[in-house]
Amino acid sequence: MTPRDLVAYVKNKGHGGAFWYIGNEDAHLYGGVAEYAKAFMKHASAMKREDPEIKIFWNLNNPDEQSISTFLKEDGGASDGLETHGKWPYGGEPKDLEPRTFQQWLTETPFRDQKNRNREWRTAAGIYRAIAEKCGRTNYLIANNEYGIGKGRNIKGFDRYGYGLLMTDMLQEHFLGNWDMTCFWDNIRGDKDGLMSSANNYRLNPFHMGMDLLADAQGGKMLGVETDNPFVYGFGSAKEDRILLYLINKSRDTQKLGIVLTGGPFKRLGGKVMQDTADHWGELVDLPICVTRTFETTLPPLSFCQIVFKQESNNHFP
Repeated sequence: MTPRDLVAYVKNKGHGGAFWYIGNEDAHLYGGVAEYAKAFMKHASAMKREDPEIKIFWNLNNPDEQSISTFLKEDGGASDGLETHGKWPYGGEPKDLEPRTFQQWLTETPFRDQKNRNREWRTAAGIYRAIAEKCGRTNYLIANNEYGIGKGRNIKGFDRYGYGLLMTDMLQEHFLGNWDMTCFWDNIRGDKDGLMSSANNYRLNPFHMGMDLLADAQGGKMLGVETDNPFVYGFGSAKEDRILLYLINKSRDTQKLGIVLTGGPFKRLGGKVMQDTADHWGELVDLPICVTRTFETTLPPLSFCQIVFKQESNNHFP
């Protein structure tokens, strides 16, 4: 079955305009990025003749301006986006990098990929889009379809809940960085660092709580959030008559929080917070909020919260 046959099959099943992905860590098999781009063009062109609405990504895990520019020069305009894997603290087993500890993660803001030029997930997608723009490719898509935790031997000092908060932090960084697409790797990879624990009858690990909360932000208008604590940070998502506020408390201390919103008036709908438990499976509980001149609450240590506000009037957010 050819790639074009696969596209036809998916389209006939009612899923035209799907996302596709050609190549996975295999540019070296073609002798480099330029030859990979030429091979990509042949497959992608045939696939788009079957369904012109599809979007196709190419892969390079360590992209820079030269490699991106080279690919876009040679792909005949057939690609719609770049997919670049990245994990924490890094993927693979580079000999020149030491394992990273829980304490090091607590002080690492913004979150970074230690292997690939120490890139920040918060800024990397914008950098790659700007390079594509210089090559005449506007609205170029950027994805990380294999984000997650690196090999277990590269990480030290994390309990089950710590892994969950780590991955929640990384997913939030992809929201902050305006990535078009992310996929977690992987669902089952061990006891504590996958989405599910095979050692515990496939019980969902703590990361699922952060993932569920962040899923609500999709489709909203990104709102900036400013704090005076570098270890308490996040973003807002405006959705019709609601604002969803997300904040991580990346410290071992409780944090007093006073929230001031521009616009309004607003009323609180509620809040949820992901926090640790004695068994480190974590829990998602209500976050009490006191309304004075501001909205006030206290964030538990090592926590991630979603606070929902509703506009009093019937007007929707822009």
